[in-house]
Amino acid sequence: MDKFTKGLICFIALTITSTIYSSVYLSTVDSTSDNKSDKCPIIPRKDTYKINKVVTARWQWTYLRGKYKVKCRCISINHDADVFYKDKLVARTDAKTLSFTSETPILDCKNKQMVMMNTGDAEKTLINQNNIKVSYLFRSNDGEIIAYSDAKHFITDNIKIKDIEGETIANLKRNKLSTKWAWTIDVINQNHTMSDPAILLAIAGKRSFSENKGKADTCNIIFWLFFIIFLVCWFIIFSILGILLYDYCGSRKKQSVRKVKPFALTVINDGMYGKEELSMRESI
Repeated sequence: MDKFTKGLICFIALTITSTIYSSVYLSTVDSTSDNKSDKCPIIPRKDTYKINKVVTARWQWTYLRGKYKVKCRCISINHDADVFYKDKLVARTDAKTLSFTSETPILDCKNKQMVMMNTGDAEKTLINQNNIKVSYLFRSNDGEIIAYSDAKHFITDNIKIKDIEGETIANLKRNKLSTKWAWTIDVINQNHTMSDPAILLAIAGKRSFSENKGKADTCNIIFWLFFIIFLVCWFIIFSILGILLYDYCGSRKKQSVRKVKPFALTVINDGMYGKEELSMRESI
């Protein structure tokens, strides 16, 4: 078997494998809830929630404690988070990356927006007639600012969420030097929209998974690898088909143009009545 044949077999194998993998993955991986009821599961309200990083969860990054689970979505290019309660999807993030500000809707299990979160470098924002330096901004579905945070991220993640009056709603903390990498979420004001544990767990998960944008879990790495191979292989196939079709159309066009041989015309006049004889002879 020559090198060309071996290369062709490898190319066909890669094309088939990447196509099957990408198709199956895209058709089976879905973040929408399998709950057939009209309502999403509700996480009971508490003053404190805790979730720990599962160090062994390399396939899909996960934070887990008791009945609470937050997983990095696969497939996701923006390191989005899925929030589960009793293994049922409750909420998720769906980041829309803009220039300097990341716009992230937080959705419930039925894809209904709960709140809009904007994150980015700390900048001054007019809140309740005051210029406040914020790095997190939360808006209601009608676009009104309902909360903000001047979060600090260094050795410890400290996201203190405040209402427009400056009163603390909840505080999210994670000590990066701890071996558990645990999030502790303390809720102070249970009457505010931002005190919903599904929203708070989604914020913690999104922060955890998108902290290192150059990294991803194994599930996402493998999918995007096969997806890129799929795109390259089919680009090559369509390019070859395009070239073959162009050559075929060109050859057909040349065949349709018939070549006419030159000929000589002889005229013979016989008799008084102008009897004429015409003869044609191909010229040599």
